[in-house]
Amino acid sequence: YVAVGCCGHGVCWLCAVRLRVVVRDLRCPMCKKELEEVVLADSLPAAVDLLRADSGRQAGKAQRARTCRDQSSGIIYMTAEVRDEVGRLFDYRCWLCEAKGSVRCFSTLDALSQHLHNEHRRQFCRTCLYGRRVFLHEQILYSTGDLERHRREGDGLAQLGRGI
Repeated sequence: YVAVGCCGHGVCWLCAVRLRVVVRDLRCPMCKKELEEVVLADSLPAAVDLLRADSGRQAGKAQRARTCRDQSSGIIYMTAEVRDEVGRLFDYRCWLCEAKGSVRCFSTLDALSQHLHNEHRRQFCRTCLYGRRVFLHEQILYSTGDLERHRREGDGLAQLGRGI
């Protein structure tokens, strides 16, 4: 997918969602223009067409029916599929289980944390969990010994790259 604002710059949809929702930065990463809304679409031309039509309120009923708007984030989703994909970024899912072909979703962060500890012997650093502004699946998971090392020494770029 691609994200496009009224400035016309196409940017990575994942980065756009991270900036708008997690970091709360509504500026275009290219030109730094404040963007009230961005469109997430399958392609750059489709996003630009929707933005043009929407800005003039010329979008047809069929097109408007297919789009979904999230007022709190200022994201216009071209389709429900795009919206659902973004929604999955905020699920409490075990990405270690997913890597093995199993989908495990939890109702709370605490339930996911318990699962990670009990099933995979991995845990979040609580400071990083609440201080690093990344998606949950981008957080680094630590073994008990590695978490102790992390708390004493921190992580270098090599370790941080594991979580992004």
